[in-house]
Amino acid sequence: MSAAARIVALLVASAVTAAALAAETASPPQVKTETLKTDGSLALVGQRLGTQLLAHSGGALSGRLALAWPATAVWLEPLCRGWSDAFPGTVLLADLGVSASTEVEAFGQIDAASFSALVWVAPVTAKDGSVSMLQVACRPIKGKAPLLFEVSCTPPLRGPAPPPPPGFQPWTDLGGDVLAFAWEPGARRLWACTAQRLMRLDLATRKAEQSWDLPAPAAGKAAGPVILGVVADEGKPVRVGLFDLGRAEGRWYESGAEGFAPGASLDGLPLPERTLRFFTASTEGPGSPFRVTSYQDKELGSCTQFVRFSGASSACFGCRTPQGALKVIRGDTLAVQDGPAKGPVGAVGSAGAILLVASPEAPFVVKGYALEPDHSWGSSWTSPLLTAAPTALCSGELEGKVTLFAALPGGAVFTCPLPTPGP
Repeated sequence: MSAAARIVALLVASAVTAAALAAETASPPQVKTETLKTDGSLALVGQRLGTQLLAHSGGALSGRLALAWPATAVWLEPLCRGWSDAFPGTVLLADLGVSASTEVEAFGQIDAASFSALVWVAPVTAKDGSVSMLQVACRPIKGKAPLLFEVSCTPPLRGPAPPPPPGFQPWTDLGGDVLAFAWEPGARRLWACTAQRLMRLDLATRKAEQSWDLPAPAAGKAAGPVILGVVADEGKPVRVGLFDLGRAEGRWYESGAEGFAPGASLDGLPLPERTLRFFTASTEGPGSPFRVTSYQDKELGSCTQFVRFSGASSACFGCRTPQGALKVIRGDTLAVQDGPAKGPVGAVGSAGAILLVASPEAPFVVKGYALEPDHSWGSSWTSPLLTAAPTALCSGELEGKVTLFAALPGGAVFTCPLPTPGP
């Protein structure tokens, strides 16, 4: 069989196994409880686990078995290897180059022609890192019902303690509601816009290195929403664009030998020239949102916030609509899709490939989302210090770490380290 044919066969087999798993989950698996003596090395514990479950599986664990564990529980490898070394008919999926975060993901990657069942070993981990139970799922490829063992560990096993969640820390107070943030990567400066001022903040002093007064909003009108962006077109000085939708006016701030200075007016979104070849934005007057249109004159929707983040294959753009919904525009196809956050959202920002979204109401949290696959990424970041919905979000580098900046009503700015590649 050619290499191409083997790949096709494996894809077909994976589709079959994934479909089988989906069908099986329509009815709950049979559950058995076991108690396992867990003193000694992890390899010895794995050998005992295999012996015990093979004896009590009623034939469900027969034939050639694929054995796997969550990619985040790497400490389970010696335990599972102890099982496979004791029973040659058991193969570790890790030895085949397969890594999976979930049982479903692992099941979809095994070859139905090569294995009779998947055995998935997952720890139930307490806050202190101890594991008093292993959940061992057996998923036959076909012909038998799934089986789940709940194995009590005596004494509890101990994997590495989970890292403490990142915490928010007070950073500075800007004296007024922050309407927008932007990060200047080369000089490592944080830009912040309030109703009265645009500021370029020095991270060391946490104060404005440069600032500019902004026109007051019209009588009876509130300032903003504001869209703020740093643009570095190839071969040109860095520019920062500010567009105030409340006044339907924008301006570029251009870098020079003495820092930044106000420059030409800005008529649309603050984006690189190469991006503006594909879509444009316009308003119908003060207080109106941006109407985003593709180069083919296709309406892509309206937005009051607009941020760029990295998708799996191209740049993507997160848009908050006037109604508070989250939409995503794919840079490669200009297709518009619903954002991963359900319901109304508050402030939006980005951290590399991660779209940051704040909840608009209690409990106040900031979540990170990856576009592909469309799922919640990592943890939600919250703190008792988040006493209100953040008005602006941004990521940057602080003390060598990728950091989330979140502003609360009134101008208090908090920081939180993020475990993600840089913005």
